[in-house]
Amino acid sequence: GPPHSCHCIGRCVLLFRLHCRCNICILKEFGVCMGQYHDRDLERPAVRRLLNKASEIFERVSVVLCDQCSADMKDEIQEMCKHYENLFNLLEGAMHFMRKPNGLVTHDDLEKFKEFVDAVMLKWRALGLSVTVKAHLLESHAFYQMLFFRGIGDFIEEFVEQLHQFTKRHKQR
Repeated sequence: GPPHSCHCIGRCVLLFRLHCRCNICILKEFGVCMGQYHDRDLERPAVRRLLNKASEIFERVSVVLCDQCSADMKDEIQEMCKHYENLFNLLEGAMHFMRKPNGLVTHDDLEKFKEFVDAVMLKWRALGLSVTVKAHLLESHAFYQMLFFRGIGDFIEEFVEQLHQFTKRHKQR
């Protein structure tokens, strides 16, 4: 279920931000490095490693943060890390279907993809995350593109590049 209180989210997010450098080091341990392009956004290989290793990464983050906090926050930190781990695992499930080549996505794949996206966005909102352009595209447009092309795996690289360009132009306004 969703985190039990907004207070818990706020405290844990604050702690996460305070230990941002530590989290970046943890990501590097797992081969997840910030990109050289796109405003240092994660690039596709790093995103795949992050999604594939979400359970291990968030377990490590939980251990590191719990070692550096007061005893009364340990349960909250562990719970919050589990929620983020779950979000990333759901994203990996959705991405599995998005990576399928054009023409190969079945009706059953589309149904499962929609279930993953619904679960991702439910968790996303429960965590109080802003709905970014990428999250909006996932929630509102990816299904229809997959339905139309029976898969978008062949388009993902080009599409992501166009999205980065759009986002960059939008930020400059």
